[in-house]
Amino acid sequence: MKQIRLKTLEEGMDLIFEVLIQGDTRYYDHWGELDLSKFLLKEAILVYESEIPDIKDKIDHDKISSHRVQGSFKEIARVLLKLSGFENNQIFFERNVSGSIPDLLAKSPDKSIIVECCSCRVTKIIAYFQEEKVEEVWVLTIGAQPWEEERYIKALGGKMQWFIFKRGLNWSTTLQKYKENIEKELSKIHNVGDDLDI
Repeated sequence: MKQIRLKTLEEGMDLIFEVLIQGDTRYYDHWGELDLSKFLLKEAILVYESEIPDIKDKIDHDKISSHRVQGSFKEIARVLLKLSGFENNQIFFERNVSGSIPDLLAKSPDKSIIVECCSCRVTKIIAYFQEEKVEEVWVLTIGAQPWEEERYIKALGGKMQWFIFKRGLNWSTTLQKYKENIEKELSKIHNVGDDLDI
């Protein structure tokens, strides 16, 4: 697992675009990208790229077809979670967490890992880490499965990648400042109804 270190907000925005948005216009969110980029730059949230191990023989093709959307991605994520020590009864699909529905949630008594397959809303990363037991958020990118033939990898624009987000040492202070800024901006909002004399 290799940590990705960022030096500028622009590098953070580029990383977010490549890893979370992945060209999906539904998830363009300039302010969300800027906020997350600040968390990354301050190392309040750390990001790593990990190599997907050889798991071809562990894939259950019946499980792929049981998931209507992103079946192969979800099955790869399930196998990776099992390799990380979770049992099948600790891995859940499409469960509500912090007002969002991640593709997979793995829960043991001491920790949780959330997995997003392909593109996702940028603001989910900060929201998920506000859940106390969430230790990591994984993102699997669009791409050919790691064991595919070279021609499929080229056709799909590259191999699937596995990124792991974790809280950094500066998480608490950065989150506090982030919340204060949100409250400050919300206090500026003026309700038109306040001016009505009824």
